[in-house]
This record gives sequence, structure tokens and C-alpha cells, in this order.
Amino acid sequence: MLTKINIKNYESHKDTELILEPGVNSIVGKSDCGKSSILRAIDWAINNKPGGDGFRSDWGGDTEVELFFNDCNVKRQKKGKTGNSYFLNGEELKAFGASVPEEVRKAINFSDLNIQRQLDAPFLLSKSSGEVARYLNKIVHLDSIDSTLQSIESKIRKTNSKYLGEVEDIERLEEDLTKYDILDNIEKEIQEIQAENTNLLIINKNVSGIMDLLEKLELTTVKLKAYEKKAGIDLSIIEKRVEKFIAADNDLSRLSKLKLLVISDTNVFNDYNKFLKAGALVAEVTGDVEETHLTAEKFSYLTIVKDAVIAHTGMIKHRGEGILKLEKSYKKLMPEICPLCMGAVND
Repeated sequence: MLTKINIKNYESHKDTELILEPGVNSIVGKSDCGKSSILRAIDWAINNKPGGDGFRSDWGGDTEVELFFNDCNVKRQKKGKTGNSYFLNGEELKAFGASVPEEVRKAINFSDLNIQRQLDAPFLLSKSSGEVARYLNKIVHLDSIDSTLQSIESKIRKTNSKYLGEVEDIERLEEDLTKYDILDNIEKEIQEIQAENTNLLIINKNVSGIMDLLEKLELTTVKLKAYEKKAGIDLSIIEKRVEKFIAADNDLSRLSKLKLLVISDTNVFNDYNKFLKAGALVAEVTGDVEETHLTAEKFSYLTIVKDAVIAHTGMIKHRGEGILKLEKSYKKLMPEICPLCMGAVND
């Protein structure tokens, strides 16, 4: 039960103290003497209303309202420009915002039901049965059930509204997703284009290898011509020398047989001078044969070079046919418009 009220620097009250008796207390006085200010001061202390500083006295100083109950005392204080505190049994409470600290609310158990204003109708006598029921529920704290149910219903409505909105969003998104069904086909086409690009890279690599071989062949041809020029050898001359070698070899064979006949039958060559001439002829033929052997070695080397040139020529022809096939494949695979950059493809 509220037993005493102290009010300092609140509206017209500079320093007021009210001692209350048990039961019903009446505050009477002339108009504009501060009766309603007392009720507003009590409301400020128990409900933290009104906000702001409009109720603070013009003469300044700290504003305080202290309520004394049988088992506790509560003080509401505004100090200076920023100080804003509650005190419960002398212990300061802060950081409560626009509400009342829960410790204070539980301790005082005081509300508008405890106050009857000047112009209010007789308590509960003029109220409807529903209003009386609400008052009684509030007295025994059953109003918390109604407020809880109202809060639950409000949350249910908000949740349903949010759910319906999200369902609409999902339907809209699903409709938007149908626009992207073409992405699967685009991905498949991109994979095919990547495969074609890989083939083109392989073709370009093969073409590059063929070009390298052509450069090497051209260099080899130049070197071969330089060698032929340096050696002063013509293939036609070599062929003639080969023919001469074959004829000389036949002559050598005949001379060898003749030499055997000379050795075995001395009666045929009794003339010593003829024998010497035959020996000189043999020596001359032997020299020709040796020269022919040297020419044959050169011919053999040139034959190898010729075979290599023929082989490279065949390889070049084969590579050239491969290049033509690759170019046809390249033109067949590569469209006139690049599917990636949409630009014209140069030949």
C-alpha cells in the first residue's frame, strides 16, 4: 500500500510531501493548485510517462518523485540533462529505455486501477459488464492471458501474411525459372564447341608440325644443292661413270682370265716385250678400276642422298595431302560466325 509521496521540481511542486492514510485518500483544493500534477507525478514514477522534460519546473534543479510503500520505496529521478534513473530501495537502476524496470513493476504492483480522478465516473458502477470483467482480470493479472492470446493471434496473422507472400514469391520464381530451361541446351552446345575447338587446336598443331618439316626439307634441299655445287658432281655424270665402271669391270674380268692364260701358257707370250706391254696394259686397267671404285663410292653416297630426297619428297606429298584434308575439316567445323564472340571468322 502507498503510504507517502515526495515530489521535487515537478511542474508546480517544488518540494511537496504527502502522507497517506490506510484506505481511500482524497486530494482536494482550488483549481490550478497542483492536484492533477500529483497524479501525473505518480504516473511518471510508476509508468515512466510522459517522456521528455516538459514537466520539469522552470526554476531548475533535479526532478524527483519518490513513492513509499509498506515493503519498499521507489524513486524516479531526472538529474541534469542526461541523468535518468530509477531507484528501488536505494539501489540505482539504469538502461531501461522508455519502459519501467521489471524489478520496480513487480515490487510496487501499482496501476491506474489504484487512482480515481476528479472527473472519473464512480469506480466500476458505470462500466459495462465486459469492462468490469476486464478490470477484474487486470486486478488478478488475468489480463496477461488476453494480451498473450492477442499477441499470438497477431503473430499468426503476420505469419500467415508472410507465408502467403512467400508462396507468391515462390510461384513467381518458379515461373521465372522456366525462362532458363534453354540453359541445358546452351551448355550442351558450349561443350560441343569446346570439343571442336580442341580438334582445331590439334589440327593447328599438326599444321605447325608440317610447316616445320617443310622448312627443314627446304633447308635440306638448299644444303644438298650447295653440296652438289661444291662437289661439282652431276647425277648424269655419275650414271655415265657407273656405266663405265660396269664396262671396266667386264674388261678387268677378261684381263684376269687373260693373265691366267699368260701365266699358264708361256708359249703364247714368248716375246718379252709383248709381255711387258700386256703388264703395262694390266696396270693401266687396274688404275682405271681403282678410279672407278672411288667413283662408285661417291655414286653410292649420292644414291643414298637421292633416296633420302625421294623419301622426303614422298613425305612432303603425304603431308601436303594431310594439310588439304585438315583444311577441309577446319572449314567444315568452323562456321562463318564464331558462336562465342559472334564475330566473323577469318579464313
